[in-house]
Amino acid sequence: MGGSGYASGSGYSSSGGGLTPSGIAYQRPILTGQTTSYRTGDDAWHLANGTYDYTPPTYPDSYAQLDNADATPFITLLNNNAYGNKNRFTDENGLQVYGSGLKIDHLTGLMWYTVHASGKWNQAIDAAAASSQGGFNDWRIPSDQELTSVDNKAFTFAFNYTPFLCSASTLWTSTTYATTTTAAYRATNNGIFGAQMKTNSQDYILVRNHYV
Repeated sequence: MGGSGYASGSGYSSSGGGLTPSGIAYQRPILTGQTTSYRTGDDAWHLANGTYDYTPPTYPDSYAQLDNADATPFITLLNNNAYGNKNRFTDENGLQVYGSGLKIDHLTGLMWYTVHASGKWNQAIDAAAASSQGGFNDWRIPSDQELTSVDNKAFTFAFNYTPFLCSASTLWTSTTYATTTTAAYRATNNGIFGAQMKTNSQDYILVRNHYV
């Protein structure tokens, strides 16, 4: 899976083509609990291969957390992000322009890209692994919990807000449905998670660890 060559938990960012310490402890999405892998690149495969490993800095400058007292707590941080502002989401330059389609979530330390593509479950996983969007080669489709972390219930379409602007009717996750393992979890555009047969086609978006 690509990357900088730095060990997980080093507190470094690969933003802008260089490595700079962020000094911030991020809130990674919780694990789904899935430990059985059904193919390379699925949720449990990433768990076993260290993708979800994260050790925050021993002496962080600050902790990434939402400002619950703000009028828009879902998108406003209590402390400054790595770019010196309180925006939960920015582009790779610390702005809210999103010309490249890349968006950093400064709460979780993840980077997202909305590809506006669709395919069967296996096709989505393979396409994510093969992507070099933004010059990064460690993309994946999100787990159930990673996708949940950006599910904004303030909107009718839970992923159709800035910067995601994704009105897809369903989105794949990398998490297999335990009751019927030929199905995987997917999110609907109103933020409800359920199962979909892996042989069906639906949309997907990409995620990667930006701050590690």
